Amino acid sequence: MSRNQGVLIKMRPLAFVIAATFAVSAQAGTTSTWVPTATKSYLNTHPARASAMAQQVMELSAGAPVQIAVSLKLRNKGVLNALSASIGAGGKQYLTPTQFAAQFGPTQAQANVVVSYLQAAGFRNVTVAPNRMLVTADGNAATVKTAFNTTLISYAKNGRQVYVNAGDAMVPQVLADVVLAVHGLQTADLLLPLTQRVSSKLQMQAVVAGHNGTDFSTMYDADSLPAATNISIAIIAQGDISQSLIDLNAFASQSGYPVVSTQEVDTGTKTSDTTGTDEWDLDSQSALAAAGGSVKKMIFYVAPTLADSDLAIAFNRAVTDNLAKTIIVALGECESIAQANGSMATEDQIFQQAMVQGQVFSVGAGDVGSQECPAPSTGQSYPATSPYVIAVGGTTLNSTGTVYASETVWSGSGGGASIIEPAQSWQVNAGVLTGSNRGVPDISFDADPNSGFMVMSSGVPTLIGGTSLSAPLFAGFWARIQSAHGNAVAFPASLFYSNNAAVLAVYHDVTSGSNGAATAKAGWDYASGWGSMDVAKVNALISTAPPPPPPPPTSIIVNGGFESGSTGWNDATGDIGIWSNEPAFAGSYDAWMGGIINSNENLYQKITIPAAAKSANLAFYLHIDTQESGAKAYDMLYVQVRNTSGTLLQTLATFSNANAASGYQLHSYDLSAYKGQAIEIYFNSTNDHEYPTSFVIDNVSVTAQ
Repeated sequence: MSRNQGVLIKMRPLAFVIAATFAVSAQAGTTSTWVPTATKSYLNTHPARASAMAQQVMELSAGAPVQIAVSLKLRNKGVLNALSASIGAGGKQYLTPTQFAAQFGPTQAQANVVVSYLQAAGFRNVTVAPNRMLVTADGNAATVKTAFNTTLISYAKNGRQVYVNAGDAMVPQVLADVVLAVHGLQTADLLLPLTQRVSSKLQMQAVVAGHNGTDFSTMYDADSLPAATNISIAIIAQGDISQSLIDLNAFASQSGYPVVSTQEVDTGTKTSDTTGTDEWDLDSQSALAAAGGSVKKMIFYVAPTLADSDLAIAFNRAVTDNLAKTIIVALGECESIAQANGSMATEDQIFQQAMVQGQVFSVGAGDVGSQECPAPSTGQSYPATSPYVIAVGGTTLNSTGTVYASETVWSGSGGGASIIEPAQSWQVNAGVLTGSNRGVPDISFDADPNSGFMVMSSGVPTLIGGTSLSAPLFAGFWARIQSAHGNAVAFPASLFYSNNAAVLAVYHDVTSGSNGAATAKAGWDYASGWGSMDVAKVNALISTAPPPPPPPPTSIIVNGGFESGSTGWNDATGDIGIWSNEPAFAGSYDAWMGGIINSNENLYQKITIPAAAKSANLAFYLHIDTQESGAKAYDMLYVQVRNTSGTLLQTLATFSNANAASGYQLHSYDLSAYKGQAIEIYFNSTNDHEYPTSFVIDNVSVTAQ
């Protein structure tokens, strides 16, 4: 085949892509047109269960209703990961949900393609989330088979009639770079609440005692801090929470706290299920007590069920609303299950967005000891293993009345190395891990039911524990610290993993006890993380945020993001536009240069750099993709400085097809040599006669200081 057979057509409108999608969908019989998503076959990933099911399964009837949530892939992951790493190290360059969607969310064009595909397959009520990360729809088993090339099978599990996907969830090749996972294809696996009621027998044998809710603030040394009145706390809940709202205000009244301002946000069809009342009681009452008895608002994001699909929607709603800076998730499942059904891939994206918005998910580490997953796996509980959340383990709290004495590892606490999730830089750099995977927990608080929290449950005081206690305790204490510092405290990992003497002194180091495979020791360990916090000492260690830096200098470049079309630019070759094939780094417009054989394209703008400037800098984001192969340069992009007559003064950089990479990369060049001069910032692209290369430019700026 000659090289010119690989010609890319640059102008491919959205309608063309949609038409191609429909054409591929119609070829359902040709398996080579399908590609798998992150949602894998339930049968292949649960072989033991599949064997046990073999005699009782049947195909789900074609008309059986199915609600799905399709997750879309984020863009510019390299830039996003760098931003996450910076925040994990203490940076505070947080984004708003709108900024996140513009820079990293799927584009509107990508979401539109998925919407049209689902509608063509027969789905209805198709809705796109504000960050365009989830597309939800109502359909049935037949539409699932059409759209995702998998049969749904039904069987009885623990008295419930459930269904699962027999094959991987697949999409046509044209959607492979857009769709991440498909949720709602199985109802067999549900996340479990992490509450533990104490048994009468164990309570009689216990050498520790339970505590009234108000005791925890005193025992963890938080009484000197004001209540978290500037912070809203969110709780991920499920079913009918009406009794928990009654119990919350009964607890507040009994404890001498003011009436709690609450908000219920239903993220799906409301149900009458009250089996989680203990969980939502413990979450809300212990968080309120740790927060000092008063918060700005307590928001319940209520999912219809504890299925991964419903919870992903609830997580995403809490993040896109961005109303609560601390969010409690006292739920978990084996991380291998979360990986197999695609929820890990989807929810890690959601948690990463939360992190770069300044939100903290406080997640219980699990209640079954060191082995959350069935033997022989040693996997941990998800979402605690997500690197973008704070995983909170459990201890047994020893006290004399309300005076803190010591803590040991609660035997039921989750903790260990993830078998899937890699550790992020802040945990790796602390030097505490024995491998390269995420270690949980990060920190711990009381979770032993015997030393647990006296919850007001349906009007009756009830002693409850589990990491459903430790997670909201951390959330409430952290909200209290944030509120005291004007919501200006960095992501807590930057404090936890700085691993210096001053920081180590603010913890109650847990050095005894085991959860099975992990045993406590001095410093961080897989059984208890760093131990628990002395809240007053943590608060004293965290200095108030310094005055905000002066605003960044205004760019000399006009319309550097191209959102006003060609305004300010000389664009004779029509490079600036909205391109479905080459989405923008931010906003909707970019400059797509090249992408056509035998082309020579120019884009430039005239500017004057002030003579009084001490420095001047050109920056832009560049994405390169190509149909070329190998390291030889055929197609070029030159970044140049010219005078206003067009004479070349300097070539700042040269890029070629050999530099092709996924996502956008930031490039920056010094222009100080041109202070006091009128110049042209000049981009020139050339493509030879075969195999085109695209050079896509966005967010061009020239700043002078």
